[in-house]
Amino acid sequence: MSELGHPDGRERTVTPIRWRTSIVARTTVQLIGLSVVIGLIVVFLSAWVLERHEHERLVDNLGELIAAIERTASVAAFANDPQLAAEVAGGLLHTQAVLSVRIYSGNDLLAEAGESPAMDRLPSLDSISRPLHSPFASEEIIGHIEIEPARQKIRDEAARYAYLVAALLAALAVAMASAVAWVVYRTVTRPIKGVADGLHALDIQHGAQMAPPAGGEHNEIGRLVRDVNALVRRMDAALVAERALREEREQSERRFRMIFENSETGIFVLDANGYLQSWNPAMARIVGVDRFQGAGMPPRLDLLLGIPAHEAAALASQARRQKMARSEDFRLSDLSGGQERWVNVVLNALGEGPMYGVANDISERKRAIANVLSMAERDPLTGLFNRRGLQRIAGRVLHAADEQRKVAVLLVDLDGFKAVNDTHGHETGDKLLVRISQSIESLVRKSDFVARLGGDEFAVVLTGLANAEAASQIAGKIVAACAEAVPIGEVVVRVGASVGIAVASNPDEPFDALLNGADQAMYQAKRAGKSAFRIRGEG
Repeated sequence: MSELGHPDGRERTVTPIRWRTSIVARTTVQLIGLSVVIGLIVVFLSAWVLERHEHERLVDNLGELIAAIERTASVAAFANDPQLAAEVAGGLLHTQAVLSVRIYSGNDLLAEAGESPAMDRLPSLDSISRPLHSPFASEEIIGHIEIEPARQKIRDEAARYAYLVAALLAALAVAMASAVAWVVYRTVTRPIKGVADGLHALDIQHGAQMAPPAGGEHNEIGRLVRDVNALVRRMDAALVAERALREEREQSERRFRMIFENSETGIFVLDANGYLQSWNPAMARIVGVDRFQGAGMPPRLDLLLGIPAHEAAALASQARRQKMARSEDFRLSDLSGGQERWVNVVLNALGEGPMYGVANDISERKRAIANVLSMAERDPLTGLFNRRGLQRIAGRVLHAADEQRKVAVLLVDLDGFKAVNDTHGHETGDKLLVRISQSIESLVRKSDFVARLGGDEFAVVLTGLANAEAASQIAGKIVAACAEAVPIGEVVVRVGASVGIAVASNPDEPFDALLNGADQAMYQAKRAGKSAFRIRGEG
C-alpha cells in the first residue's frame, strides 16, 4: 500500500489493485475465454460437418469409379470371362476405399477379390450394388457387381481431414482472440487503468491536473480526463471556499464567545418551557442564576425575575406570535440587600426552536429617571412637592376619596413675609421658608402631602378625613405655628399665615376647582384680619 496526500492535509491509504479485480486482467481473460469457447464450438461443428462432407465425397468418388469400370465388367459378365472379371475386381481393390469386389454373371459369382464380408455372400446393407447391362442391348441385365466399401478407412480419412481443418480454425480463433484482446488492451483497458492510477496519485490539495493518455486526447477517454480535471478544479475551488468559510466561522465564534463571556449585557437561551438552557456570566450576575443552581432548582425565567409564570409566558408568546423582539421592564429585589432593582428583558424567537434573550440592569437608569422626575416635581429650596408634583399626587388621592374618607386642600399664604425679605435679605427669607415648611410637615400625617406652590405660598392635601372639623384643627395649628418667632442667625423674625380650606364634595371634583376654592377662602381670611383660616362656602 502507498500513502498519498489528502485534500484536508491527512494521509490517505491506497490499496493496490489485484489481478482478480483489475479491469485489464479481467477484460483480457474474458475476451480470450469467450473467444476460446466460441472457437471450440465452431471447431467442433466444423469438424462434424467436414467429416460428413468428406465421407459423402469419398462415397461419391467410389460411385464414379464404379461407373468407369462398369462397361468392362459388363463385357466380362456377357462373355462369362472369369479372368477379365478378376482383373476388373483386382483393379478396383487398388483403391483404398474398396474392401472387396464381387462380379456376378446372372446369379453366378464370376469373380471375387478382397476381404469377404461375414454374411455368407449376402450383400451388406452398406454395400454398393450396380446392375450390369448387355453391351449390345442396354435394357438387358446380364449380371451385377457388388462393392464392399472400406468404411473404416473412409471414416478415418474424413476425420483426418476434418481434424486438420479444425486445428487450423482453432489456431485462427486463438489468434483473433489474442489480437482483439491486444487491441482492447491498447485502446481501452490500458488507458482506463492509466486514468485510474492517475486519479489515485492526484494531489487535489495543490490543484494537480491529469494528462490524457497518449493518443487518447480526442476520444471518450480524453473527454473523461478533461471532465475529471474540471471536477478537480471545482472541488479545489469548493475546498478553498469551504476552508475560508470555516476560518471565518471560527473567527466569528471566537468573537461571539468573547462578547458572550465579557459582555455587560446578560445573554441567554430559553426553551419552550421557560427554562434557561445557557447563559453568560453577566446574566448570572444580573438575575442571580447561581442561587437557583446552588439550591438544585432549574433556572426558570419567571423565578429569576420574581414574576408570575403567566407573565413570562405571555411575553414569550407575544415574541413568537408577532415574530419580532418583545421588551419589558421588571422590578425585582436586590439580591444583596433588598434595594429596588430593575431589569429590562428582551425576547426574540428565531423560528420554532429556542428563544434568545438579553437582559440589562437598568436600575441606575430608573433611579436617574426617578431623580429627574423628583426634581421636576420638587421645590429645590424646601424639598417639598411643587405645583406639578402636587397635581399628580392630588389626582391619585382624589380618585380614592369617598364620603367616609374625605380629602381637603389647605392653601397657606404667609403674612408679612415681604417685609422680612426687604429688611433682612433673601437669604434670611429662604431660611425662614425652610423653617416654615418643616413646621407644616411636622403638623400633618405621613399620609398627607405638603407642597410649596411658589413664593410664600404653600398647599397641604389632607387625606382620609372623617369630617371637615379635622381640617379646621390642622389649619388652626398651622396658623399658630407660623405666628411663632423664628430665630435665624442673629435675628429673630416673625410672620403670620392666612389659610383657606376646601373640602372635596365628591370624588369627581377637579383638583384645580378645589385649589381655587381654597384660594378664595384664604383671601376671606386675609380680609378678616389675617393670621386666621376660613372654609370654602362659609361666610
